[in-house]
Amino acid sequence: MQKRLYHIHLVSDASGELTDLMARSAIAQLENVSAERHLWNMVRYPRDVEEVLAGIDADPGFVLHTVLIPDLRAMLEEGCAQRNIPCLAALTPLVEGLSEFWEAPVHYRPTQYTRDKEYYRRMDAMRFSLQHDDGQLGRELHKADIILFGVSRTSKTPLCVYLANRGYKAANFPVVPNVPLPDNALTVDVPLKVGLTMDPSILAELRKQRLGKSGWWHSETAYVDSLQVSYEVREARQMYVKNGWPVVDVTMKSVEEIAAKIIQLYVRRTSRKASDRHR
Repeated sequence: MQKRLYHIHLVSDASGELTDLMARSAIAQLENVSAERHLWNMVRYPRDVEEVLAGIDADPGFVLHTVLIPDLRAMLEEGCAQRNIPCLAALTPLVEGLSEFWEAPVHYRPTQYTRDKEYYRRMDAMRFSLQHDDGQLGRELHKADIILFGVSRTSKTPLCVYLANRGYKAANFPVVPNVPLPDNALTVDVPLKVGLTMDPSILAELRKQRLGKSGWWHSETAYVDSLQVSYEVREARQMYVKNGWPVVDVTMKSVEEIAAKIIQLYVRRTSRKASDRHR
């Protein structure tokens, strides 16, 4: 059955990441529905709300918002009511539920982004991960929180960037047939090393797509040969097991899903080490 296309307007007085995540998660639960998401972020002035309402007029659709400034929220909700458009305040049930349970008064205000210790930690992690992409700048490798290993096209770089945005210093090394890994990659003591793997047939197809876009793929290239790819994946996995590294299968998984698994491994590993130190 062909999916029906709808519009949904995501309105936030901050970056809009939370609103977008909630919408995508909710839409994924609906059968035969495809939604074009219109993101309106940093909505902090009446003129911003007017722009949102004009956008709703152009593409009518459901409105999900996290606007917490009372006057702007009222302006948005009244504008939607006049247009007979459903408008849902995503954070209100949670905020009011916590307020009631903790007996704490509510003072709505927009999310403020501050350059605090957490901010600088993420920026430092991003710098580190970009400098240590694909086995570069090995002299600072001991500062890594996580080191990823994987054959070509197993999402090493996107994962490192995502992990850095979560505050983890992540480096990665390519696993290439008949090319030994640098000694420091094997011996350096860091909290977590992870081996990435993928279904060989899917990996070969991804490589074909990649080379096709570059304009020089042909069927004889060893890089996309199914037997060669299977050999690479098998040899890499054997190396991971030999070194005692956990193996994460990235087949048909999003960067967010894979990173969540890696973070889970990191937390477990560091918690266990901390517990051992205090014995």
